Amino acid sequence: MTMATILLVDDEPMLLELFREVLEGLHRILVAGSVGEALRILEKEAVDAVTCDYRLADGTGEDVLDWIRQHRPELLERTALLTGADTSGVFNRDVLILRKPLPMERLLEIVEGWFSATGEDQANDG
Repeated sequence: MTMATILLVDDEPMLLELFREVLEGLHRILVAGSVGEALRILEKEAVDAVTCDYRLADGTGEDVLDWIRQHRPELLERTALLTGADTSGVFNRDVLILRKPLPMERLLEIVEGWFSATGEDQANDG
């Protein structure tokens, strides 16, 4: 079984490192600290899932989601937006919205859910 590639986008280096440590034994992890960096990675890498902070130094998670909607809409079902802010202003309901602080058990549960049976499901959808 090949490892999935997950892009983690957050401008908090300690949080990125924690998420990477939790997930990297199970999946290939790419990290970005800004919208620009995330978009550069998405343009050149085959990414299977994305977790993205809502507030970033050079924009918002919405900017990353807009790119995904336009160029890789199939990725939306394995994309999560993380926020420590009030989520009532976030109108996106086509991605999972997670509140910070995010327990690592919940992160693992979400990622495992994304990849547990999806390969079989996608093969049957063809």
